Amino acid sequence: MWTFEEDSSSYNSYVSSYIYEYIQSEEIDEFDPQVRGLVRRNLKLLEDYVDKISVSHIHGSDLEDTFPSGVDLIEGHIQKEIWNHEREDLSQILMNYDGDGGDIRHSVNALANLFLLSFYFLDRCCMTVISPDREELAFDMFQSLNATGTPLTAIEVFKPLVVKSEEDYGSGYKNSKSKKHYDNIERLFNRVTSISTKSTRTNKLVTNFALTFSGEKLPSRFGKQRKWLQNEYRGRGGISEKRDFTKVFSDVSSYFYDAWTLYDPDEGEYLDKIRTHEDAGIASVCFLYLKSVNHNIANGHLSRFYSRILNDTGGDPVTEFVEAVKATAAFYTLWRSTQSTSGLDNVYRRLMRHGGFEDNPAVQPMRWTGPDGSLTSNNLKRYFQDVLDRRNIEEKEKWVERPTQGNLSYDTIKKVCRFCLFAASHDTIVDDSTPGLAKEGSSGSSPYLTVDQWKSSDLQLEHIAPADPPDGHNWDDEMYITGSFQDIGNLTLLPKDVNVSVGNKGWVEKRLYYMHLGLDDPDEIREIREEAEENGISLSEDAIKTLKESNYHKHLAPLTKREEPVDHDFVQERGRNISRLVWGQISPWIFK
Repeated sequence: MWTFEEDSSSYNSYVSSYIYEYIQSEEIDEFDPQVRGLVRRNLKLLEDYVDKISVSHIHGSDLEDTFPSGVDLIEGHIQKEIWNHEREDLSQILMNYDGDGGDIRHSVNALANLFLLSFYFLDRCCMTVISPDREELAFDMFQSLNATGTPLTAIEVFKPLVVKSEEDYGSGYKNSKSKKHYDNIERLFNRVTSISTKSTRTNKLVTNFALTFSGEKLPSRFGKQRKWLQNEYRGRGGISEKRDFTKVFSDVSSYFYDAWTLYDPDEGEYLDKIRTHEDAGIASVCFLYLKSVNHNIANGHLSRFYSRILNDTGGDPVTEFVEAVKATAAFYTLWRSTQSTSGLDNVYRRLMRHGGFEDNPAVQPMRWTGPDGSLTSNNLKRYFQDVLDRRNIEEKEKWVERPTQGNLSYDTIKKVCRFCLFAASHDTIVDDSTPGLAKEGSSGSSPYLTVDQWKSSDLQLEHIAPADPPDGHNWDDEMYITGSFQDIGNLTLLPKDVNVSVGNKGWVEKRLYYMHLGLDDPDEIREIREEAEENGISLSEDAIKTLKESNYHKHLAPLTKREEPVDHDFVQERGRNISRLVWGQISPWIFK
C-alpha cells in the first residue's frame, strides 16, 4: 500500500505521466498516417484532461471542486456502473483522509479520479479502424461523425468538394464566390444547437433545393442528399457553372433564412423584402398561413420568385413574389377545402419539372434549369387555373357547395377554416336582409387580412354550438346527428380566454356575450345587462371585460342580429354564405 508523504501531490503527476506514457505506446505507429494523427490529437486532449485532474483538488486552485471527491466516487453510482467491484484499499485511504484539510486530502481525491480515468480508459475503451472500399459505403454506414460525435449533414459533407474545386481552379477558396455562397448557406445553422433542429432544417433546405433546381424528388435521407449534391455539382462543366450551382443553393437558403424558417411577425410585421408593397399585409398573412399548414412543397416555386428579389432581375420582382404567395394561398385553400392532400405534392412537382399539361404547353417548367422567362406569376396562375378546372372547382357555384358538404370542417382542416373565416370577414358588413349573415362591404370597411389580426389572441377558432354540449342542452340535435356542428357554418373567431366562460352556454347567453365585443357605450351595456336579467342569465364579469377590450369584433356583428337559435339549417346557410365571401376574396388572386 502506498504511504502518503506531505509532498505526495507529486504522485499525481507521476500517475498522470504514467497513463499518458502507456497510451502513447509504439502500437500507434502501426496506424495509417491519417488515423495516427487523429489518435495523437485526441491523446493530447486526454493528456490535458489528466493534468486538470491532478491539480483540481489542490486548495485554492482555479479548478477546485470541478471534479467529485474520492468518497463520492467510491460511494456513488460510478462505483457500481464503471468499477463494478469493491476497492477496499482505496476506500480505506479515502476514509482516513476525508476529513483532512491539508495537501494530502487533495492529493488523495485527485488520485481517486486518476484511478477512475485510467480504469475507464484501459478497461472500457477500444479503437476500431474500418476501411471501406468505397466512399458511399463509409458515409451510408456511419454518416461521418465529426470530432464532437455530432452527425455531419449532407451540407457539411458537401463543402469539402466545393473547397477542393476552388483550390484546383487556382484562385483558392478563401476569397472565392463559392465561399460567399457557402457562408450564406451556413447562416441558417449558425445558432442551431439541437441536432434534431439542424437535421430538420437541412432536410427542408436540401430537398427544396433539389426541387427548385431540377425538379428532383429527393428523400430526407443523408446518403441520397449527399449523392445528389455531389453528382449535380460535379456535373457542372467549369468553375463558373459550379459557382452558379452554389449561388442557387445560397439563394434558396436566403429564402429559408429570411422567410420560411425565421420570419417572425413579432419582430417585423411584414416580410422584410416586401414591406413597402401595397399588399404586404395580405401577402404576409398568406405566407404565415402557408407556414401554419406546413405547406412545404410550395417552397419550390416561392423560393424561385424570392430569388428574383435578391438578384434584382428587372421588372417588378416584389410584385411577382407577392402575387405568387397570394395565388398559392388561394390555390391551397380551394383545393384543400374540397378534398384531401392526396396528389397535391405531384401537382407542384409537375410544375417544377414539366410545367403545364400537354394541352396547355404555355406554362413552362419553373425549375432553375428550365427555360428562361417561365417564372412569372401569370404563368403560375394559369397553371393553378388549369389544375382547378380539371378538379371541377374552377367556378364559384361549383366550389361553394362542396365546402358545406363536410369538407371545410373543424375536425379535418382546422387551420384552413381559420383562414377562411379571416377571408370571409375581410371588408364585409352585416346583411340586414338575412339576420346572421354578412355581405361584401366597401374597401377598408373591415380589414381582417392583416398580420396584427392574424397573430392576435383575440381571434381563436371556436364553435358556436358547442362541440361537447352538456346534458339537457337545447341545441338542435340534428347538428350532432349529422356532424354539421363541426362545419365552418358553426365556427367563429373569439378571444381564447372567453370560451372558458361561454363555451357550453345556450344560444341566448352566447349571443349576449357576443354583443359585448368592443362595446364601450354604457347605455348599450346597460341594455344588454337588463336583457340578461330578464332571461335569468348571470354574465361573467371577466369574460365581459375581455370582450369589451377586444380589438376585433366586427365579424360577430352579423351573428348578434340573429335572435333565433343556431340550428342545422342555419349552419348550412351560413356555411354557403362564408364560402361565397371567401371565393369573392381569394379567387381574384388566381382568376382575373
